[in-house]
Amino acid sequence: MTRTRAILDLLGAYESRNVTFRDPDGTWPIVWERARGCRVWDVEGRCYLDLTAAFGVAAAGHAAPRVVRAGQRQMGRLLHAMGMCTRIR
Repeated sequence: MTRTRAILDLLGAYESRNVTFRDPDGTWPIVWERARGCRVWDVEGRCYLDLTAAFGVAAAGHAAPRVVRAGQRQMGRLLHAMGMCTRIR
C-alpha cells in the first residue's frame, strides 16, 4: 500500500465524503508532504509545480525564509488576536 493510499484511507475514516473528493483509484487528491518556492513534493517523493498557490504563497513562495522567520517571531509574541477580551487588574 502506498503512503498516499494509507493517508487517504485514514482521511476517509474521519472526514465526511462530501468534503474532499477522493478518486477511487487513489490518484487524487495529491497528498503534499513539503513545499519550497513554487515546488511541492507529495508523500511518494514526486515533485510538482504549484500552479494553485494563493494568498501569501503567490507572492512569497512556499517556506520563504524571511516569511518563516517573521512568522516565528510573531508566534513567539502573539499567536491569535481576534475575539472578546476584558481588562484585568
